[in-house]
Amino acid sequence: MLRQARNRVLARVFAALAHAGMDDLREPHMTVFQWPGPHGVGPLELARRAEMSKQAMNQLLGTLERAGYIVRRRDPSHGKQRVIELTERGWRAIAVIRRAVVSVERDVERKLGARRYRALIAGLREI
Repeated sequence: MLRQARNRVLARVFAALAHAGMDDLREPHMTVFQWPGPHGVGPLELARRAEMSKQAMNQLLGTLERAGYIVRRRDPSHGKQRVIELTERGWRAIAVIRRAVVSVERDVERKLGARRYRALIAGLREI
């Protein structure tokens, strides 16, 4: 049931992204854009957050960089290490994703009512 709910949320997110002209984003890219986001973080930390290899994360970052969502820059405080910076397009994608998720949350709260919605959120946090 959680997978079905997740799929519905993702469908709304991708519909919103497509409407905003960002139909090149796919589900694997969401591991990069998930909260708290990639800005100022290195590939190794993003890979750790997503529980994937650094190599796989670098492939995702490469597609996002080529599509204009991010840039990879040298970390001035760590020499050879790189950090991710969102481009204007990347910040717009984050904003679209957040609005879509908030919209889903509001719809669920309207459907369940405030009390049941709070119970759902509490239960999900406990899990």
